Amino acid sequence: MPDESYTDRHIWLSGLYQEQWEPMVRLAVLLLGGPDVTATAEEIVRDALVTMYRRDPTLHSWPHAVGYLRASVVNGVRAAVHRRDDSEPGQAALLADADKDALSGDAGSGVGAARGIQVLTALRTLPRRQQEVLILRYYAQASTPEIAEALGITYGAVRSRTERGMAGLAAALDDSGEGER
Repeated sequence: MPDESYTDRHIWLSGLYQEQWEPMVRLAVLLLGGPDVTATAEEIVRDALVTMYRRDPTLHSWPHAVGYLRASVVNGVRAAVHRRDDSEPGQAALLADADKDALSGDAGSGVGAARGIQVLTALRTLPRRQQEVLILRYYAQASTPEIAEALGITYGAVRSRTERGMAGLAAALDDSGEGER
């Protein structure tokens, strides 16, 4: 979005919707995991945009607007996962068609579909907080400060979860015989 006035919510809302709808829905799908989550992901992103419009936050730049939306989506996903886990206790997240769609929708990732599915399957074996950090880092291309802001944690916690998550991911891929390539 060009240098527009960030004080006019009609301008930034339109820009966010046009440029960030698909990436944020894919992000929400990946964070949600499990079967049939696309509709839930779309609802979360829609709610985040509506909430931003109603609250009319003071935004000073385009990256700030995108970061604010990303944090709202992450919080919406966390609330949805909490509700889902309460209503379906003991059910592990499954690799879903929605996960595969989210991967295939990201043409710029450079990851082959089969390899991406193997990595995503291994990712789902990690604790949820490590999944969140790795998805934000490697899918959303968020920096350490952006991840810390979106998740409400310190930079050190981001680094720690990234290191532990990468170690767990490498171990899971090694166990499946896919770690060496």
